[in-house]
Amino acid sequence: YLARVHAVAIVAPGVVFSHESAAVLWGMPVIGDPLIVHIAVPATSAAREVAGIRAHRVSSYPDVIESGGLLAVSPASVAVTLARHRHEAVGLAAADAALRLDPTATPSMLVADNESRASTRGRRHARWALGRADGIRESVLESVSAAAIEWFGYPPPVCQEEFADDTGSVLRGDFWWPEARLVGEPDGE
Repeated sequence: YLARVHAVAIVAPGVVFSHESAAVLWGMPVIGDPLIVHIAVPATSAAREVAGIRAHRVSSYPDVIESGGLLAVSPASVAVTLARHRHEAVGLAAADAALRLDPTATPSMLVADNESRASTRGRRHARWALGRADGIRESVLESVSAAAIEWFGYPPPVCQEEFADDTGSVLRGDFWWPEARLVGEPDGE
């Protein structure tokens, strides 16, 4: 997918990448192979899909950042867009990743961006993921697992709890339920 995004950048220099295309450029999680390369175009342009490139009209460009000669919407803006238009677990993983990538971003900034966008499409859908994002979870699997834990009705765990063993080494558990004395590790030992 990353190679397809770079190929589009070669044939269309100066294009602004959005959605999963911006996410992959920032190193954010992209679940599955989106197949389509997403770009942002001015509101006066046509919103269409041609040859595997989908153009999304925007009335005003969100935060656009140049990185390595390519232009992409910011990680925070990508997270809000994905939370609006993808599965809730994907939105949570993207929002957590954006908060880890950008130390100036906060959960309240993501929520405010969602609420202030001109289009209401996906606004209510995004509230679930953006209201739970905190950046503490360290991987896409941890974010998706946190969503599943809630959906299955389990109590919310403490994330990234540290434990000292008998030798004084500090170990960290991804999820910790102190009442049950239970540690959960979706992607560790």
